[in-house]
Amino acid sequence: MSLAQLFPDGLPESLTMENVAANLMATFETMWCQFVEAEGSFEPFLNLYLERWLHSDEPVTLETTTPSTRVRICGISTDNGFLQTLPEPGQSLSSGEFIYLQPDGNSFDMMKGLIKTKK
Repeated sequence: MSLAQLFPDGLPESLTMENVAANLMATFETMWCQFVEAEGSFEPFLNLYLERWLHSDEPVTLETTTPSTRVRICGISTDNGFLQTLPEPGQSLSSGEFIYLQPDGNSFDMMKGLIKTKK
């Protein structure tokens, strides 16, 4: 969604670059204090993140394994931000054991439901 769609009659006068920057910095300051207080943990932001996240409980195929493995996305690890998945029943990997996927090493193709190694 774009700003033009949100405000078809034009942007409100209060929506200036200065006001947006001020609100952004105020929000960042609050979140930074929470982050520091939590000693660098993502935990305080996890629920907010997952509320806005598109991939919860989504089945995907890992092409990073041989043979490919069907898994279900179940969240994000709080210690390092890795994508947390569980093998679907009947897969060769141990059922009930999380498979963690590093975001900078994998590519997610939402249209095909595939996770593969970045090239």
